[in-house]
Amino acid sequence: MAGRQHGCSVAVYVVAPTRLGLLLDEQGTQIFAMTDQVAERTHKLGRSRIKSIGNIARHQRVKDNDHERLSAERMLAELCSDNLEFTRNLRSTEDLCDKHNGVATASLIEVWI
Repeated sequence: MAGRQHGCSVAVYVVAPTRLGLLLDEQGTQIFAMTDQVAERTHKLGRSRIKSIGNIARHQRVKDNDHERLSAERMLAELCSDNLEFTRNLRSTEDLCDKHNGVATASLIEVWI
């Protein structure tokens, strides 16, 4: 089954839900690693770091979806849309780094994109 939502192609394979789970686990691991690198760069630049869950909530750009009955297709469509938004935010941040000669941070972001 395949669908197209929000400019993304979303393919859901009924025969391989375990594989999809592994891909999502891999993505989570990559995002967690990025978070550690952001914390290191922030520390090196002498900037304010995350101090609490509330601090994270105030700065988060991707909105939570707490619906109890969400289809797998809808979840993947939202994930695709969130990933596109995240990539746009990374590109915007990379442009800001370039503008201020933040070569090290821009280089990290380029790898992530």
